[in-house]
Amino acid sequence: MGVFEVPAPTAFRKPQDEWIGFAADKGFEGGFNGAVVLEDSLDYDEPEPLPFAARHWLGALLLEQARYAEAEQVYRDELDDRPNNGWSLFGLHEALTAQGRPDPEIEAAFETSWARSDTWIRGSRF
Repeated sequence: MGVFEVPAPTAFRKPQDEWIGFAADKGFEGGFNGAVVLEDSLDYDEPEPLPFAARHWLGALLLEQARYAEAEQVYRDELDDRPNNGWSLFGLHEALTAQGRPDPEIEAAFETSWARSDTWIRGSRF
């Protein structure tokens, strides 16, 4: 089997209109929550099957809606799965700061994780 013949994970084989209907029925938040569930159901693989984490997008949406405590939990859950992830640490820092609880340890962990990056980060999603 060639590299381009590898079947997509079962979770991504749904017809396009089913995904569109799902996103329309649930709205963006429901779509991101669904993406988190699907991402969590994927088998471990290297490199990872997705070049982003669905929780980064969900957390960013919650931050934009001023739902800071929920965003905090989303980023903490992502850090449980991917420790020291700069995108998650940045989002967590933003959520905590918005709640008036900045955490110097989180800020330091972000600075360490992002020290060699050539990308200026302004949000928790790319």
